[in-house]
Amino acid sequence: MFRVKNIENNNKLLNYIHISSDVVSCKIYPNLGGSLQQLSFKGFEVIHGIDHSLEGLKTFNQTYSSAFLFPFSGRIEDGKYKYKNNNYQLDTNDPNFSNALHGLIFDQSFDHSTSKIKNNTVIIDLQYISDGALKGFPFPFHFKISYHISQDGICLHFTIENTGDIPFPFGLGWHPYFYSKNLEESDLLFSSESEIICNDFMIPVSSTITKKNTSLKIKNDSFDTTYKLANKTVIFKTEKYSMEMNINNRAARNYLQIYTPKHRNSIAIEPTTCSPNVFNNKQGLKELLPKETFQCHYNLNFLFND
Repeated sequence: MFRVKNIENNNKLLNYIHISSDVVSCKIYPNLGGSLQQLSFKGFEVIHGIDHSLEGLKTFNQTYSSAFLFPFSGRIEDGKYKYKNNNYQLDTNDPNFSNALHGLIFDQSFDHSTSKIKNNTVIIDLQYISDGALKGFPFPFHFKISYHISQDGICLHFTIENTGDIPFPFGLGWHPYFYSKNLEESDLLFSSESEIICNDFMIPVSSTITKKNTSLKIKNDSFDTTYKLANKTVIFKTEKYSMEMNINNRAARNYLQIYTPKHRNSIAIEPTTCSPNVFNNKQGLKELLPKETFQCHYNLNFLFND
């Protein structure tokens, strides 16, 4: 039987929704962009998030653990872009380069609208409403995320609505870290068309054709790499579990960002609809018309080794 509790803290950023059963433990932080900061099955952690502490909040601002990346993922060069003959300037929050990094909602507070249990699945609905006052993105929108948590996996449903009177450009991504006790012996399998080549400032400058079926053994390699996907399935295999991610997104092209942190006890496997610097290079750029909605979902299933 599932249980849902709202856990409050003196620091509201550390408030979380705890979904639990005899098999699953899941923690969602509404005031950290509605992000999923812990997911485990049978006592084994699969999504690696922040510690529940002030130090953990500092870590979040460095790692973007499970952050939702909207209206762009990756970087926008110098935070500048042009749309419909108008020039826009985003805040440059990249600690290494003068770029805008990972969108505008990762640190926003989401409203927890509903929780319900249906067919042995817990459904948690959260939403963020922008009135068009975000710096560099003066377009009102309604961003909804619905978590569906079951005994063997999780599905994230996204709905984005343009609530304004003019179109706006956008891309969407998710930034989860997947735990591995032995990352060097873990494998990542997916089908790709190309690898995006970036300059020293992590801005795409070209691409190279890849083999359709890509199998990466992580070994001691370091990644901060974007691939243009050829299909919608990504598999991650560790010594303890296998994860299959299916991307249901018929309306946009799909990309995959892979990032290995220095501690190397997890890896970021990030599904996105676009490449870095999308507002300028248009690779995967989507446009949402007034009153129009965009929907997609990411379905994750886990299989544990005996």
